[in-house]
Amino acid sequence: MKNLIFIPYHDIYDFDNSGIMTREYSMLWLLLESNIDKLYCIGKPRTLLDAKYYSKQNKFPETSYEYSLKQKISKSKQFRYFTYINSDIFFKKRAWWPRGYKNLIKNIEKEKINFENTIVYSNNPFSYSLLEYFHKKGAKIIFDMMDNFYEHPSLNINEREVALNGYTKIAKFSHFFSCNSLAIKDFCKSAFSIDPILIKNGVFSPRITEALNLTQYETLLREQKKYKRTVGYIGKLGMRIDEKLVDEICNQCPDTLFVFIGPHLEGQKNNKLINLLKHRRNILYLGPISSVYIYSFLDRFDILSIPHAVGERENGGDPLKLYQYLNTGKPIITTPILGVDEFKNLIKISSNLKDWIKFINEEEYKSQIYKTPSGIYWDKRAKELINFL
Repeated sequence: MKNLIFIPYHDIYDFDNSGIMTREYSMLWLLLESNIDKLYCIGKPRTLLDAKYYSKQNKFPETSYEYSLKQKISKSKQFRYFTYINSDIFFKKRAWWPRGYKNLIKNIEKEKINFENTIVYSNNPFSYSLLEYFHKKGAKIIFDMMDNFYEHPSLNINEREVALNGYTKIAKFSHFFSCNSLAIKDFCKSAFSIDPILIKNGVFSPRITEALNLTQYETLLREQKKYKRTVGYIGKLGMRIDEKLVDEICNQCPDTLFVFIGPHLEGQKNNKLINLLKHRRNILYLGPISSVYIYSFLDRFDILSIPHAVGERENGGDPLKLYQYLNTGKPIITTPILGVDEFKNLIKISSNLKDWIKFINEEEYKSQIYKTPSGIYWDKRAKELINFL
């Protein structure tokens, strides 16, 4: 029997609440395809104040990847350290998680797991004590650095230091250490002398699920009728968005509807952007949606956009939304953030306001025709991980 222990940053409670299939859940899909018999899911340490609950009910459409994952997760053995009151949630925030993860060891030991036939996957540096325990027991450790929490703008100094400590320790005993961008690869080389395997973000073949019954979809259809064209953005919102660029583009493209879909990033409140989303006449903010319906919404847009800030406000260096966009064959315009230059022959890349205006108003986008590059699919992106498994 082959076991998989799954310790994601966005745990199963986050997945259940948001319905968003983040990178670690794509990885889970790939891992489960490698003849896993028993799945163990480990959640974040939580308190009454930040508690989330997991529902066995599967609300995803049966044809979706999310539905299949939910089915398998629901059958898994689940662990989570929970305490009713802990003041560290205010003062230490994520920096108290290592202690919470370590406190799970006693419960895990009761399971009598055959660790020598066990794979452990994590992208969570705060779980380092638990990962070290599994390693000592003989499990194979896969660590995927999909974000750099030492440099992440939403974390405080204490959290960043704990994250760096976690990365440094995990790098010493992992059997497979990967990352999602060249920027993180370079960071790993300089910070703790490891050269991780680069596995850029990817996508699966689209499974289009109609969103006709969603209120957000009905709102989009109604508002689109008032404008000549629609420019869409789907992704997390926060400091990564260049609100000045968005403001100017909206001002100079009055007959275009700009649609923003996604949650606001925790700890990255962008008041100027929030104000724009609320008060700009030709901006429609629809809030977050489940990843199940992403392609239904993308299909309604004439242009797909990534108006991200370049430089200090960047994060990661490998925008997943770009690969989702490319999966549609639709025209794409983005600022020159890290990771997009690979597709410069297929998409429009510019931080120049005039280029954005020309692309939209003069309908330059209509000449942008391309085929979805096969290299963006997970079976190609994660080939080294699949070979390792």
